[in-house]
Amino acid sequence: MTCKQHQHIKIRGINYGYRVWEPDANFETESEKLVILLHGFMGSGAIFEQLARELARNVRVIALDLLGHGSSEGAEMHYRFSTNEQVADLRTFIERMNDGPVILMGYSMGARLALSFASKYPQLLAGLILESGSFGIEDSTEAQTRQSLDGHTADEIQAISMIFWRAGTLCPSFKVFIPKIYLPNIALFK
Repeated sequence: MTCKQHQHIKIRGINYGYRVWEPDANFETESEKLVILLHGFMGSGAIFEQLARELARNVRVIALDLLGHGSSEGAEMHYRFSTNEQVADLRTFIERMNDGPVILMGYSMGARLALSFASKYPQLLAGLILESGSFGIEDSTEAQTRQSLDGHTADEIQAISMIFWRAGTLCPSFKVFIPKIYLPNIALFK
Protein backbone atom coordinates (compact mmCIF):
# COMPACT_ATOMS: atom_id res chain seq x y z
CA MET A 1 0.00 0.00 0.00
CA THR A 2 1.23 3.47 -0.78
CA CYS A 3 0.50 6.76 0.92
CA LYS A 4 0.16 9.75 -1.32
CA GLN A 5 1.69 12.96 -0.12
CA HIS A 6 -0.29 15.08 2.29
CA GLN A 7 -3.00 16.81 0.27
CA HIS A 8 -5.45 19.68 0.74
CA ILE A 9 -8.99 20.34 -0.38
CA LYS A 10 -11.05 23.52 -0.01
CA ILE A 11 -14.42 22.86 1.65
CA ARG A 12 -16.84 25.71 2.22
CA GLY A 13 -13.96 28.21 2.17
CA ILE A 14 -11.54 26.30 4.42
CA ASN A 15 -8.51 24.25 3.38
CA TYR A 16 -8.59 20.79 4.93
CA GLY A 17 -5.53 18.52 5.02
CA TYR A 18 -5.75 14.77 4.47
CA ARG A 19 -3.66 11.71 3.63
CA VAL A 20 -4.69 8.90 1.26
CA TRP A 21 -3.47 5.30 1.33
CA GLU A 22 -4.13 3.30 -1.81
CA PRO A 23 -3.79 -0.50 -1.91
CA ASP A 24 -0.93 -1.81 -4.05
CA ALA A 25 -2.07 -2.96 -7.47
CA ASN A 26 -0.88 -6.54 -6.85
CA PHE A 27 -3.18 -7.05 -3.84
CA GLU A 28 -6.74 -8.27 -4.23
CA THR A 29 -8.81 -5.60 -2.58
CA GLU A 30 -12.28 -4.29 -2.20
CA SER A 31 -11.04 -1.15 -3.95
CA GLU A 32 -14.47 0.46 -4.19
CA LYS A 33 -14.59 0.64 -0.39
CA LEU A 34 -13.26 3.72 1.34
CA VAL A 35 -12.52 4.09 5.05
CA ILE A 36 -12.31 7.65 6.38
CA LEU A 37 -10.50 8.11 9.71
CA LEU A 38 -11.34 10.98 12.10
CA HIS A 39 -8.93 11.81 14.95
CA GLY A 40 -9.55 13.18 18.45
CA PHE A 41 -9.07 16.60 20.07
CA MET A 42 -5.57 18.05 19.58
CA GLY A 43 -4.73 15.26 17.13
CA SER A 44 -4.35 14.97 13.39
CA GLY A 45 -4.79 12.32 10.73
CA ALA A 46 -1.11 11.42 11.25
CA ILE A 47 -2.03 9.40 14.36
CA PHE A 48 -3.59 6.79 12.07
CA GLU A 49 -0.44 6.06 10.03
CA GLN A 50 0.03 2.47 11.23
CA LEU A 51 -3.68 1.63 11.18
CA ALA A 52 -4.10 3.14 7.71
CA ARG A 53 -1.23 1.06 6.32
CA GLU A 54 -2.86 -2.12 7.65
CA LEU A 55 -6.33 -1.22 6.40
CA ALA A 56 -4.97 -0.25 2.99
CA ARG A 57 -4.15 -3.88 2.31
CA ASN A 58 -7.86 -4.27 1.52
CA VAL A 59 -9.45 -0.83 1.08
CA ARG A 60 -8.68 2.79 0.26
CA VAL A 61 -8.06 4.83 3.40
CA ILE A 62 -8.20 8.57 4.04
CA ALA A 63 -7.16 10.22 7.31
CA LEU A 64 -8.67 13.70 7.54
CA ASP A 65 -7.24 16.55 9.60
CA LEU A 66 -10.36 17.97 11.25
CA LEU A 67 -11.12 21.69 11.40
CA GLY A 68 -8.31 23.62 13.12
CA HIS A 69 -6.15 20.51 13.58
CA GLY A 70 -3.09 19.20 11.78
CA SER A 71 -2.69 21.06 8.48
CA SER A 72 -6.34 22.11 8.27
CA GLU A 73 -7.25 25.75 8.63
CA GLY A 74 -10.00 27.25 10.76
CA ALA A 75 -8.67 27.21 14.33
CA GLU A 76 -9.73 30.85 14.75
CA MET A 77 -13.21 30.29 13.27
CA HIS A 78 -15.00 29.29 16.47
CA TYR A 79 -18.49 29.29 14.91
CA ARG A 80 -17.34 26.55 12.50
CA PHE A 81 -16.69 24.17 15.41
CA SER A 82 -20.41 23.55 15.95
CA THR A 83 -21.50 19.99 15.23
CA ASN A 84 -23.79 21.07 12.39
CA GLU A 85 -20.99 23.02 10.66
CA GLN A 86 -18.51 20.15 10.97
CA VAL A 87 -21.06 17.59 9.77
CA ALA A 88 -21.71 19.82 6.72
CA ASP A 89 -17.97 19.96 5.99
CA LEU A 90 -17.62 16.20 6.41
CA ARG A 91 -20.54 15.56 4.04
CA THR A 92 -18.92 17.72 1.37
CA PHE A 93 -15.59 15.95 1.90
CA ILE A 94 -17.14 12.48 1.62
CA GLU A 95 -19.12 13.38 -1.49
CA ARG A 96 -15.96 14.69 -3.19
CA MET A 97 -13.82 11.70 -2.20
CA ASN A 98 -16.15 8.85 -3.14
CA ASP A 99 -19.10 8.04 -5.37
CA GLY A 100 -20.82 5.77 -2.87
CA PRO A 101 -21.18 5.09 0.84
CA VAL A 102 -18.02 5.05 2.99
CA ILE A 103 -16.95 3.43 6.23
CA LEU A 104 -16.42 6.15 8.81
CA MET A 105 -14.17 5.55 11.82
CA GLY A 106 -13.79 8.11 14.58
CA TYR A 107 -11.76 8.29 17.76
CA SER A 108 -12.91 10.46 20.71
CA MET A 109 -13.91 13.84 19.24
CA GLY A 110 -13.78 12.20 15.80
CA ALA A 111 -16.17 9.50 17.07
CA ARG A 112 -18.59 12.19 18.24
CA LEU A 113 -18.47 13.79 14.80
CA ALA A 114 -18.89 10.41 13.08
CA LEU A 115 -21.89 9.57 15.28
CA SER A 116 -23.53 12.91 14.55
CA PHE A 117 -22.85 12.44 10.83
CA ALA A 118 -24.35 8.92 10.90
CA SER A 119 -27.52 10.14 12.60
CA LYS A 120 -28.00 12.80 9.91
CA TYR A 121 -26.74 10.99 6.77
CA PRO A 122 -26.99 7.21 7.25
CA GLN A 123 -27.40 6.74 3.48
CA LEU A 124 -23.82 7.96 2.96
CA LEU A 125 -22.34 5.25 5.20
CA ALA A 126 -21.47 1.61 4.53
CA GLY A 127 -20.22 1.25 8.10
CA LEU A 128 -19.48 3.13 11.30
CA ILE A 129 -16.66 2.42 13.78
CA LEU A 130 -16.54 4.42 17.02
CA GLU A 131 -13.74 4.41 19.58
CA SER A 132 -14.06 6.30 22.89
CA GLY A 133 -16.84 8.62 21.75
CA SER A 134 -20.35 9.76 22.59
CA PHE A 135 -22.86 12.35 21.39
CA GLY A 136 -21.21 14.81 23.77
CA ILE A 137 -22.64 17.06 26.43
CA GLU A 138 -26.36 17.77 26.03
CA ASP A 139 -26.68 20.70 28.43
CA SER A 140 -25.73 23.85 26.48
CA THR A 141 -24.16 25.58 29.50
CA GLU A 142 -22.02 22.54 30.29
CA ALA A 143 -21.10 22.22 26.61
CA GLN A 144 -19.98 25.87 26.44
CA THR A 145 -17.96 25.44 29.63
CA ARG A 146 -16.27 22.35 28.19
CA GLN A 147 -15.57 24.10 24.89
CA SER A 148 -13.99 27.00 26.74
CA LEU A 149 -11.90 24.62 28.85
CA ASP A 150 -10.79 22.70 25.74
CA GLY A 151 -9.79 25.98 24.08
CA HIS A 152 -7.82 27.01 27.17
CA THR A 153 -6.09 23.60 27.24
CA ALA A 154 -5.18 23.91 23.57
CA ASP A 155 -3.77 27.40 24.15
CA GLU A 156 -1.66 26.17 27.08
CA ILE A 157 -0.30 23.23 25.11
CA GLN A 158 0.58 25.51 22.22
CA ALA A 159 2.25 28.03 24.56
CA ILE A 160 4.27 25.30 26.27
CA SER A 161 5.34 23.89 22.91
CA MET A 162 6.48 27.32 21.75
CA ILE A 163 8.50 27.86 24.94
CA PHE A 164 10.38 24.61 24.45
CA TRP A 165 10.70 25.11 20.70
CA ARG A 166 12.23 28.55 21.20
CA ALA A 167 14.56 27.15 23.85
CA GLY A 168 15.66 24.44 21.43
CA THR A 169 14.58 21.61 23.72
CA LEU A 170 11.64 20.24 21.71
CA CYS A 171 12.98 17.15 20.00
CA PRO A 172 11.45 14.57 17.62
CA SER A 173 11.15 11.96 20.36
CA PHE A 174 9.00 14.38 22.39
CA LYS A 175 10.90 13.60 25.58
CA VAL A 176 10.31 17.08 26.92
CA PHE A 177 10.36 18.22 30.52
CA ILE A 178 7.11 20.01 31.25
CA PRO A 179 7.03 21.93 34.54
CA LYS A 180 4.74 20.50 37.20
CA ILE A 181 2.75 23.74 37.32
CA TYR A 182 1.22 22.80 33.96
CA LEU A 183 0.50 19.10 34.47
CA PRO A 184 0.75 18.37 38.22
CA ASN A 185 -1.00 14.99 38.12
CA ILE A 186 0.73 13.47 35.11
CA ALA A 187 4.10 11.77 35.28
CA LEU A 188 5.63 12.07 31.81
CA PHE A 189 8.37 9.98 30.25
CA LYS A 190 9.42 7.82 33.19
